[in-house]
Amino acid sequence: MHSRITAAVGIAVISAVLTAAASARSAAMQRITVTFTDRGCRLQLNSVSPRMTTIVFHLVNKSSATAEIVIYSPTTKLTSSRIGPDLKITFRGPGRYPYRCTRDRDGRSTTLTRGVFTIRRS
Repeated sequence: MHSRITAAVGIAVISAVLTAAASARSAAMQRITVTFTDRGCRLQLNSVSPRMTTIVFHLVNKSSATAEIVIYSPTTKLTSSRIGPDLKITFRGPGRYPYRCTRDRDGRSTTLTRGVFTIRRS
């Protein structure tokens, strides 16, 4: 009888650990470096796993002007960040999210690069 109780408790503990690990995976965060140059910007990754719905874009400016990335997402409509702090976005899930990189010089904003960031379906 004692061994049955021990086995049941062991199974319950393993189940709880697996459930916690699965929920931690579903809320996983991915850090992606965005490097700006005078000619545009480059994302370290253009697509991520569907488990990665929270993305932290780490912005690195190697250009001679102020740079900005604009990402369109269903939850935020328009997210924009000038070089400085990281840009953190929680996306709804898999999909294609257009972005553009701009540069401000002499008070005028110019689009340098357009692209699509993808959260894969599988």
